[in-house]
Parts: sequence; C-alpha cells; structure tokens
Amino acid sequence: MRPTNKEISIAIDIVDKLMNVGLYDALTYHKINPDKEYYCLGLSDWLEAHRELLRTEGIDYSWGQTKLCLLCDVLDDWVIKLGFLRSTDPYYVKEGLDKDFCNLEAEYYVKACDNNLGEFFAATYEVGEINGVHIFLQELAQPDEDYFMDCFEEYARQGNDRDDFDNDEQYDDYIDEIVEDMDNDERIYAVFGEESDNLVDFIDMFEINDLHEANYGLTKDGRAVIFDFSGYCG
Repeated sequence: MRPTNKEISIAIDIVDKLMNVGLYDALTYHKINPDKEYYCLGLSDWLEAHRELLRTEGIDYSWGQTKLCLLCDVLDDWVIKLGFLRSTDPYYVKEGLDKDFCNLEAEYYVKACDNNLGEFFAATYEVGEINGVHIFLQELAQPDEDYFMDCFEEYARQGNDRDDFDNDEQYDDYIDEIVEDMDNDERIYAVFGEESDNLVDFIDMFEINDLHEANYGLTKDGRAVIFDFSGYCG
C-alpha cells in the first residue's frame, strides 16, 4: 500500500497551511524558565489556540512523547505524522536522543518489508519536507485498546486454569498481574500468534519497545498492525 500523488499533495498542503499559523514553533522545545536549563514542547498551547481552525479543517489529532498525528477528513486511508524537533532541546542533543522518531518508523517499515514482515506494521512513508519538518503518511489503523487487551488476557490464560484458584476474583487478579508484567515479545505472540518468531526477532533486533495495547490498531481490511513502532527512549 502506497499513497497516491494526490494524497501526498493533500498532506503537504495541510501541513503547509498549519505551518503558516505557527505549527513549526509548536513542534520545537522552548526554555520556559530563564534561570533553569529546562525546555518544554510548545505543542499543547498551539493546539488549544487553534482548536477551532483544526475543527473547521476537519482535522483531529493525537500526540505522545515523540510525534504528532493528524487525522484528516480528506485523507481516508492515511494519517499524517510529524516528529517533534528534539534537536531544539539541548538535553536530547547531549544524550544523543535528538532523533526524528517518525523517520525511524519509515526506516523500520522498509526493513520489515525487506524481511517479509511488512504486513505486521502500518505502511509508513516520508512524503515531503517543510521548513526542516519531515512529513510522513502512515496507513490508517484504528486503535482498539479493548480488543488488544483481550488478546493479552487470552494469552495470559493459556496454562492457567480457573479451577486452580479459589474464586473468580483471585483468578482475574492473577491474569491481570501476568498482563501487567508482559514483555514486548509476549505481547507480539498474544496479538499475532505463536508463529511470530521472525517478527519477535525483528522487534528485538531493532530494539522496538513500548508495544502496549495503545500502539496496535486495526486496518480497514481487518489486519491487526503495529502503528507506533519507532521505539522510545528518553
């Protein structure tokens, strides 16, 4: 799956329009106290100030520690992803964490396809750049935390029979503890099945971490995929 030239053009136009109202500044880190070396991302204030514009343009959004995701009514099959400009925070530069985490996803997706594992990830491509901000399109996959938590819980129940516990509450608490302690490999097996050794090896090789239930989604054709797979550190 690849975006069309029209879809790429639409995405670039959307980002360009938002750049004209200060999005670049929102993706950078700013020193918030002149007496302390502490920098803060400008995104939260920008989103609040431009809530009505985003609504009028049919743009919804989500964001985490490393990137902004824009869900646009005019892009049925794709999400625009923009990485935070971590090079504007001296701490990230000093620690070697001034990475574009969207670019990491695009790189990992290419490697996954080269290893016949592309079907397990939301397709991700770099499609442009404005003012040093790289623009990515990622295949739309709807998050469904309840669905993936059910996958984790079903996996946790394997080999743990209800009859071995005094009551349902004790059993449920035990299953919750197993789910809480699951590592990334176990979560991969829980979602994609016991024949996922190659995928687990790939995840481990590239140190892709933080694969909790909110980082998986369901595509339009019903595939379960990982859509946040840059890994995270710092």
